[in-house]
Amino acid sequence: MKGYWNKPKKTKEVLGDGWIYTGDIGYMDEDGCVYFVELKKGVIKVSGYQVRPFEVEGVLMEHQAVYEVAVIGFPDPCRGEHPKASLSFGRDTRGRWQRRSLSISAGRG
Repeated sequence: MKGYWNKPKKTKEVLGDGWIYTGDIGYMDEDGCVYFVELKKGVIKVSGYQVRPFEVEGVLMEHQAVYEVAVIGFPDPCRGEHPKASLSFGRDTRGRWQRRSLSISAGRG
């Protein structure tokens, strides 16, 4: 990567000494596999509270139908931001029943 288009300040923040600093937090196992756990600056600010996406993802992953999940913040005119989750369900899920079950367990049904 050479840099961000027309954003020299942002480019300087993330590029240095031949490295790109992404802001990701992760680890490498004994086999050399790299795992990304969360973003260093990954906080969603909701009504003055700091919500960490990986904590919300962890709660959603506890449901048996959820295969993978990603939570990101969206602008909200009243609360600053609000979290939204993108869910992927396992192959053995049963459509609407599972989605309804997920909403009930999250206290929204």
